[in-house]
Amino acid sequence: WHLTLLYCLPFTSTVMFLLTQGSIEWLINVALTIMFLIVLVDWLSFVVLTALGVLLGLMFYTLAIGPIQLQLDFSTRYLLVYTCIFSTLIALIFSRRREQHLEAKLREISDHHHANRPAAADVYPAVCRIVTMIEQQVMEFSSSYRQQFEAPIQLTPRGDKLTTPDCLLYLFPTALEIIKQGADMDHHLVQELKQAHIDPQANLLSLQTCVTSILENYKVLDQQYVTIDSTSQDYLVYASFAHLQYALIHVLRFIHAHDLDTGISLKITQSEGIHIGLNGKSLPYAAIQQLFSLFPAQTSAKHPGLAISRLLIEAHDGQLLCKTRTIGRSLYTEFILFIPPAEVGTREHSSPT
Repeated sequence: WHLTLLYCLPFTSTVMFLLTQGSIEWLINVALTIMFLIVLVDWLSFVVLTALGVLLGLMFYTLAIGPIQLQLDFSTRYLLVYTCIFSTLIALIFSRRREQHLEAKLREISDHHHANRPAAADVYPAVCRIVTMIEQQVMEFSSSYRQQFEAPIQLTPRGDKLTTPDCLLYLFPTALEIIKQGADMDHHLVQELKQAHIDPQANLLSLQTCVTSILENYKVLDQQYVTIDSTSQDYLVYASFAHLQYALIHVLRFIHAHDLDTGISLKITQSEGIHIGLNGKSLPYAAIQQLFSLFPAQTSAKHPGLAISRLLIEAHDGQLLCKTRTIGRSLYTEFILFIPPAEVGTREHSSPT
Protein backbone atom coordinates (compact mmCIF):
# COMPACT_ATOMS: atom_id res chain seq x y z
CA TRP A 1 0.00 0.00 0.00
CA HIS A 2 2.64 2.51 1.01
CA LEU A 3 4.96 1.44 -1.80
CA THR A 4 2.15 1.98 -4.33
CA LEU A 5 1.41 5.45 -2.95
CA LEU A 6 5.12 6.28 -2.93
CA TYR A 7 5.50 5.37 -6.60
CA CYS A 8 2.24 6.76 -7.97
CA LEU A 9 2.18 10.09 -6.15
CA PRO A 10 5.42 11.79 -4.91
CA PHE A 11 7.92 9.80 -7.02
CA THR A 12 6.05 10.08 -10.33
CA SER A 13 5.10 13.73 -9.76
CA THR A 14 8.72 14.64 -9.01
CA VAL A 15 10.08 12.89 -12.09
CA MET A 16 7.41 14.33 -14.41
CA PHE A 17 7.83 17.84 -12.97
CA LEU A 18 11.54 17.66 -13.77
CA LEU A 19 10.97 16.17 -17.22
CA THR A 20 8.50 18.92 -18.18
CA GLN A 21 10.75 21.64 -16.70
CA GLY A 22 8.10 22.77 -14.23
CA SER A 23 5.09 22.99 -16.56
CA ILE A 24 1.80 24.41 -15.28
CA GLU A 25 0.10 21.04 -15.78
CA TRP A 26 2.50 19.33 -13.36
CA LEU A 27 2.30 22.21 -10.91
CA ILE A 28 -1.42 21.41 -10.69
CA ASN A 29 -0.55 17.73 -10.44
CA VAL A 30 1.77 18.45 -7.50
CA ALA A 31 -1.13 20.09 -5.65
CA LEU A 32 -3.41 17.11 -6.33
CA THR A 33 -0.65 14.72 -5.25
CA ILE A 34 -0.23 16.48 -1.90
CA MET A 35 -3.98 16.52 -1.20
CA PHE A 36 -4.48 12.89 -2.20
CA LEU A 37 -1.55 11.73 -0.08
CA ILE A 38 -2.67 13.55 3.07
CA VAL A 39 -6.22 12.27 2.72
CA LEU A 40 -5.08 8.68 2.18
CA VAL A 41 -2.49 8.40 4.98
CA ASP A 42 -1.78 9.93 8.36
CA TRP A 43 0.45 12.95 8.91
CA LEU A 44 3.64 11.03 9.74
CA SER A 45 3.26 8.73 6.73
CA PHE A 46 2.65 11.78 4.53
CA VAL A 47 5.91 13.40 5.63
CA VAL A 48 7.93 10.19 5.20
CA LEU A 49 6.43 9.24 1.83
CA THR A 50 6.75 12.77 0.45
CA ALA A 51 10.39 13.17 1.48
CA LEU A 52 11.32 9.68 0.30
CA GLY A 53 9.40 10.03 -2.98
CA VAL A 54 10.98 13.37 -3.85
CA LEU A 55 14.47 12.09 -2.96
CA LEU A 56 14.04 8.91 -5.03
CA GLY A 57 12.63 10.97 -7.91
CA LEU A 58 15.66 13.27 -7.89
CA MET A 59 18.04 10.30 -7.73
CA PHE A 60 16.25 8.49 -10.56
CA TYR A 61 16.31 11.58 -12.78
CA THR A 62 20.01 12.12 -12.09
CA LEU A 63 20.97 8.49 -12.79
CA ALA A 64 18.65 7.79 -15.72
CA ILE A 65 18.50 11.12 -17.54
CA GLY A 66 21.30 13.34 -16.36
CA PRO A 67 22.11 16.32 -14.18
CA ILE A 68 19.16 18.34 -13.01
CA GLN A 69 19.01 21.59 -14.94
CA LEU A 70 15.71 23.06 -13.85
CA GLN A 71 15.38 26.64 -15.01
CA LEU A 72 12.32 28.22 -13.46
CA ASP A 73 11.36 31.85 -13.76
CA PHE A 74 10.17 33.85 -10.78
CA SER A 75 6.45 33.27 -11.39
CA THR A 76 6.90 29.51 -11.71
CA ARG A 77 8.94 29.30 -8.50
CA TYR A 78 6.30 31.43 -6.74
CA LEU A 79 3.49 29.18 -8.01
CA LEU A 80 5.39 26.06 -6.89
CA VAL A 81 5.84 27.35 -3.33
CA TYR A 82 2.26 28.69 -3.27
CA THR A 83 0.88 25.35 -4.51
CA CYS A 84 2.80 23.27 -1.98
CA ILE A 85 1.83 25.44 1.01
CA PHE A 86 -1.84 25.97 0.28
CA SER A 87 -2.57 22.48 -1.03
CA THR A 88 -1.00 21.11 2.16
CA LEU A 89 -3.15 23.40 4.33
CA ILE A 90 -6.34 22.53 2.45
CA ALA A 91 -5.59 18.82 2.62
CA LEU A 92 -4.87 19.09 6.36
CA ILE A 93 -8.28 20.71 6.91
CA PHE A 94 -10.04 17.84 5.15
CA SER A 95 -7.89 15.30 6.96
CA ARG A 96 -8.64 16.88 10.35
CA ARG A 97 -12.37 16.86 9.63
CA ARG A 98 -12.13 13.17 8.87
CA GLU A 99 -10.25 12.46 12.11
CA GLN A 100 -12.78 14.46 14.14
CA HIS A 101 -15.63 12.50 12.57
CA LEU A 102 -13.90 9.21 13.42
CA GLU A 103 -13.18 10.33 16.99
CA ALA A 104 -16.83 11.34 17.43
CA LYS A 105 -17.96 7.93 16.23
CA LEU A 106 -15.56 6.17 18.61
CA ARG A 107 -16.78 8.30 21.54
CA GLU A 108 -20.38 7.50 20.63
CA ILE A 109 -19.63 3.77 20.60
CA SER A 110 -17.71 4.04 23.87
CA ASP A 111 -20.48 6.05 25.58
CA HIS A 112 -23.09 3.55 24.41
CA HIS A 113 -20.99 0.66 25.74
CA HIS A 114 -20.45 2.34 29.11
CA ALA A 115 -24.16 3.14 29.40
CA ASN A 116 -25.06 -0.50 28.88
CA ARG A 117 -22.27 -1.82 31.16
CA PRO A 118 -21.62 0.79 33.85
CA ALA A 119 -19.91 -1.74 36.12
CA ALA A 120 -17.40 -2.73 33.45
CA ALA A 121 -16.34 0.68 32.20
CA ASP A 122 -12.72 -0.35 31.95
CA VAL A 123 -13.35 -3.50 29.92
CA TYR A 124 -12.54 -3.40 26.23
CA PRO A 125 -15.62 -4.31 24.09
CA ALA A 126 -13.72 -7.11 22.32
CA VAL A 127 -13.08 -8.73 25.71
CA CYS A 128 -16.77 -8.59 26.60
CA ARG A 129 -17.72 -10.10 23.25
CA ILE A 130 -15.30 -13.02 23.56
CA VAL A 131 -16.33 -13.63 27.18
CA THR A 132 -20.00 -13.65 26.17
CA MET A 133 -19.29 -16.15 23.40
CA ILE A 134 -17.30 -18.36 25.79
CA GLU A 135 -20.09 -18.29 28.38
CA GLN A 136 -22.68 -19.09 25.70
CA GLN A 137 -20.64 -22.09 24.58
CA VAL A 138 -20.21 -23.33 28.16
CA MET A 139 -23.96 -23.06 28.80
CA GLU A 140 -24.81 -24.82 25.53
CA PHE A 141 -22.29 -27.54 26.36
CA SER A 142 -23.71 -27.99 29.86
CA SER A 143 -27.30 -28.01 28.59
CA SER A 144 -26.43 -30.53 25.88
CA TYR A 145 -24.78 -32.83 28.42
CA ARG A 146 -27.81 -32.76 30.71
CA GLN A 147 -30.28 -33.32 27.88
CA GLN A 148 -28.29 -36.21 26.43
CA PHE A 149 -27.82 -37.78 29.83
CA GLU A 150 -31.55 -37.70 30.61
CA ALA A 151 -32.51 -39.00 27.16
CA PRO A 152 -31.99 -42.60 25.96
CA ILE A 153 -28.31 -43.30 25.39
CA GLN A 154 -27.19 -42.80 21.80
CA LEU A 155 -23.61 -43.82 21.18
CA THR A 156 -21.50 -41.44 19.09
CA PRO A 157 -18.65 -42.60 16.85
CA ARG A 158 -15.31 -41.87 18.46
CA GLY A 159 -14.00 -39.89 15.50
CA ASP A 160 -16.69 -37.21 15.86
CA LYS A 161 -15.82 -36.10 19.37
CA LEU A 162 -13.84 -32.99 18.54
CA THR A 163 -15.76 -31.89 15.43
CA THR A 164 -18.10 -29.51 17.27
CA PRO A 165 -16.94 -26.01 16.30
CA ASP A 166 -15.73 -23.80 19.12
CA CYS A 167 -16.96 -20.22 19.40
CA LEU A 168 -13.58 -18.65 18.75
CA LEU A 169 -13.48 -20.13 15.25
CA TYR A 170 -16.36 -17.83 14.24
CA LEU A 171 -14.35 -14.65 14.86
CA PHE A 172 -12.78 -13.08 11.81
CA PRO A 173 -9.04 -13.85 11.52
CA THR A 174 -8.25 -10.15 11.22
CA ALA A 175 -10.14 -9.47 14.46
CA LEU A 176 -8.10 -12.16 16.19
CA GLU A 177 -4.86 -10.61 14.94
CA ILE A 178 -5.95 -7.19 16.24
CA ILE A 179 -6.95 -8.60 19.62
CA LYS A 180 -3.67 -10.50 19.74
CA GLN A 181 -1.81 -7.18 19.88
CA GLY A 182 -3.66 -6.04 22.99
CA ALA A 183 -1.60 -5.97 26.19
CA ASP A 184 -2.74 -8.36 28.95
CA MET A 185 -5.67 -9.62 26.87
CA ASP A 186 -5.66 -12.97 28.68
CA HIS A 187 -5.69 -11.18 32.03
CA HIS A 188 -8.72 -9.10 31.03
CA LEU A 189 -10.55 -12.17 29.73
CA VAL A 190 -9.94 -14.07 32.97
CA GLN A 191 -11.04 -11.14 35.15
CA GLU A 192 -14.19 -10.53 33.12
CA LEU A 193 -15.08 -14.25 33.14
CA LYS A 194 -14.55 -14.39 36.90
CA GLN A 195 -16.60 -11.30 37.75
CA ALA A 196 -19.41 -11.70 35.23
CA HIS A 197 -19.95 -15.48 35.16
CA ILE A 198 -17.83 -17.61 37.49
CA ASP A 199 -18.40 -15.82 40.82
CA PRO A 200 -22.20 -15.47 40.40
CA GLN A 201 -22.48 -19.23 39.76
CA ALA A 202 -19.89 -20.43 42.30
CA ASN A 203 -20.90 -22.69 45.17
CA LEU A 204 -19.07 -24.56 47.91
CA LEU A 205 -18.50 -27.94 46.27
CA SER A 206 -16.82 -31.21 47.08
CA LEU A 207 -14.23 -31.58 44.33
CA GLN A 208 -14.29 -35.37 44.38
CA THR A 209 -18.11 -35.44 44.18
CA CYS A 210 -17.99 -33.07 41.19
CA VAL A 211 -15.33 -35.12 39.40
CA THR A 212 -17.21 -38.37 40.05
CA SER A 213 -20.40 -36.92 38.57
CA ILE A 214 -18.55 -35.53 35.55
CA LEU A 215 -16.80 -38.86 34.89
CA GLU A 216 -20.11 -40.73 35.07
CA ASN A 217 -21.55 -38.49 32.36
CA TYR A 218 -18.35 -38.78 30.37
CA LYS A 219 -18.48 -42.56 30.55
CA VAL A 220 -22.08 -42.64 29.29
CA LEU A 221 -21.83 -40.03 26.55
CA ASP A 222 -18.23 -40.38 25.35
CA GLN A 223 -17.85 -44.13 25.91
CA GLN A 224 -14.61 -43.62 27.84
CA TYR A 225 -14.00 -44.97 31.31
CA VAL A 226 -11.81 -43.05 33.77
CA THR A 227 -11.44 -44.02 37.42
CA ILE A 228 -10.44 -41.94 40.42
CA ASP A 229 -7.43 -43.20 42.37
CA SER A 230 -8.40 -44.67 45.73
CA THR A 231 -5.77 -42.55 47.48
CA SER A 232 -7.38 -39.30 46.32
CA GLN A 233 -7.86 -36.59 48.91
CA ASP A 234 -11.16 -34.77 48.64
CA TYR A 235 -11.41 -31.08 49.56
CA LEU A 236 -13.89 -28.25 49.20
CA VAL A 237 -13.68 -25.60 46.48
CA TYR A 238 -15.69 -22.58 45.46
CA ALA A 239 -16.46 -23.34 41.84
CA SER A 240 -19.05 -23.30 39.10
CA PHE A 241 -19.93 -26.89 38.25
CA ALA A 242 -20.81 -26.11 34.61
CA HIS A 243 -17.46 -24.40 33.96
CA LEU A 244 -15.50 -27.10 35.79
CA GLN A 245 -17.30 -29.77 33.77
CA TYR A 246 -16.48 -28.00 30.50
CA ALA A 247 -12.77 -27.79 31.36
CA LEU A 248 -12.33 -31.36 32.62
CA ILE A 249 -14.24 -33.00 29.76
CA HIS A 250 -12.33 -31.06 27.11
CA VAL A 251 -9.05 -32.21 28.63
CA LEU A 252 -10.27 -35.84 28.66
CA ARG A 253 -11.55 -35.57 25.10
CA PHE A 254 -8.20 -34.23 23.96
CA ILE A 255 -6.39 -37.09 25.71
CA HIS A 256 -8.55 -39.79 24.16
CA ALA A 257 -8.67 -38.16 20.72
CA HIS A 258 -4.85 -38.16 20.58
CA ASP A 259 -4.49 -41.72 21.89
CA LEU A 260 -2.82 -40.61 25.09
CA ASP A 261 -4.98 -42.98 27.11
CA THR A 262 -2.36 -45.63 27.93
CA GLY A 263 -2.59 -46.04 31.70
CA ILE A 264 -4.69 -43.01 32.69
CA SER A 265 -4.45 -42.24 36.39
CA LEU A 266 -6.79 -39.55 37.78
CA LYS A 267 -5.99 -38.48 41.28
CA ILE A 268 -7.20 -35.61 43.46
CA THR A 269 -4.86 -33.98 45.94
CA GLN A 270 -5.07 -30.72 47.80
CA SER A 271 -1.63 -29.67 46.53
CA GLU A 272 -2.28 -30.35 42.82
CA GLY A 273 -6.05 -30.51 42.44
CA ILE A 274 -7.11 -32.90 39.64
CA HIS A 275 -4.01 -34.72 38.45
CA ILE A 276 -4.29 -36.82 35.27
CA GLY A 277 -1.18 -38.90 34.70
CA LEU A 278 -0.46 -40.70 31.41
CA ASN A 279 2.13 -43.38 30.75
CA GLY A 280 2.91 -43.96 27.09
CA LYS A 281 2.71 -41.46 24.25
CA SER A 282 3.85 -37.95 25.05
CA LEU A 283 3.31 -34.56 23.47
CA PRO A 284 6.32 -32.62 22.15
CA TYR A 285 7.40 -29.65 24.24
CA ALA A 286 6.65 -27.14 21.44
CA ALA A 287 3.07 -28.44 21.17
CA ILE A 288 2.55 -28.14 24.94
CA GLN A 289 3.63 -24.48 24.83
CA GLN A 290 0.86 -23.73 22.31
CA LEU A 291 -1.73 -26.11 23.74
CA PHE A 292 -3.70 -23.65 25.87
CA SER A 293 -3.12 -20.51 23.82
CA LEU A 294 -6.04 -18.60 22.30
CA PHE A 295 -3.67 -17.39 19.58
CA PRO A 296 -1.23 -20.22 18.84
CA ALA A 297 1.64 -19.60 16.46
CA GLN A 298 0.94 -22.88 14.67
CA THR A 299 -2.52 -23.65 13.30
CA SER A 300 -1.96 -27.34 13.99
CA ALA A 301 -1.71 -26.52 17.71
CA LYS A 302 -5.05 -24.75 17.80
CA HIS A 303 -7.43 -26.31 20.33
CA PRO A 304 -9.93 -23.60 21.31
CA GLY A 305 -11.64 -25.97 23.76
CA LEU A 306 -8.44 -26.30 25.79
CA ALA A 307 -7.72 -22.58 25.51
CA ILE A 308 -11.17 -21.80 26.89
CA SER A 309 -10.69 -24.43 29.59
CA ARG A 310 -7.49 -22.71 30.72
CA LEU A 311 -9.30 -19.37 30.98
CA LEU A 312 -12.12 -20.96 33.00
CA ILE A 313 -9.74 -22.63 35.46
CA GLU A 314 -7.72 -19.42 35.86
CA ALA A 315 -10.99 -17.57 36.49
CA HIS A 316 -11.35 -19.93 39.48
CA ASP A 317 -7.94 -18.61 40.67
CA GLY A 318 -6.42 -21.91 39.58
CA GLN A 319 -4.18 -23.29 36.85
CA LEU A 320 -4.48 -25.71 33.95
CA LEU A 321 -1.10 -27.21 33.06
CA CYS A 322 0.35 -29.92 30.85
CA LYS A 323 3.79 -31.35 31.58
CA THR A 324 5.96 -33.98 29.93
CA ARG A 325 8.68 -36.00 31.62
CA THR A 326 11.04 -38.80 30.66
CA ILE A 327 11.48 -41.44 33.34
CA GLY A 328 14.01 -44.00 32.19
CA ARG A 329 12.92 -44.99 28.70
CA SER A 330 9.26 -44.18 29.30
CA LEU A 331 7.50 -40.94 28.44
CA TYR A 332 5.23 -39.48 31.06
CA THR A 333 2.63 -36.77 30.42
CA GLU A 334 0.42 -35.17 33.03
CA PHE A 335 -2.43 -32.68 33.05
CA ILE A 336 -3.11 -30.70 36.21
CA LEU A 337 -6.39 -28.85 36.84
CA PHE A 338 -5.73 -27.05 40.06
CA ILE A 339 -8.43 -25.12 41.91
CA PRO A 340 -7.35 -23.77 45.31
CA PRO A 341 -9.12 -25.06 48.42
CA ALA A 342 -12.01 -22.94 49.63
CA GLU A 343 -11.54 -20.79 52.68
CA VAL A 344 -14.75 -21.78 54.45
CA GLY A 345 -16.48 -18.80 55.99
CA THR A 346 -15.09 -16.19 53.60
CA ARG A 347 -18.18 -16.35 51.41
CA GLU A 348 -21.88 -16.41 51.95
CA HIS A 349 -22.25 -20.11 51.15
CA SER A 350 -22.39 -22.15 54.30
CA SER A 351 -22.69 -25.80 53.31
CA PRO A 352 -21.10 -27.88 50.56
CA THR A 353 -23.24 -29.07 47.62
